[in-house]
Amino acid sequence: MQLEPIGTVLDNLNRAEKLELIPSVTDWIEARSLRNSLVHEYIEDMDLLRQSVLRALELVPMLETVTQKLCQNSKNLND
Repeated sequence: MQLEPIGTVLDNLNRAEKLELIPSVTDWIEARSLRNSLVHEYIEDMDLLRQSVLRALELVPMLETVTQKLCQNSKNLND
């Protein structure tokens, strides 16, 4: 894995997608936005809260896969 200068968040996400560290920029942005909404907003609409939590649960496997890939790449850099 090549180390390159840090760009904008979107540049970094596009690079991570190209390196197959994340499945898609869109999925990552959705997960981040959903996380921010669940953590920082008081959701009064119970149906929206339920849908948000269910979607968050659907995104857990993606986040686990990304974590595994990043850990493996980090380990490879140290070898």
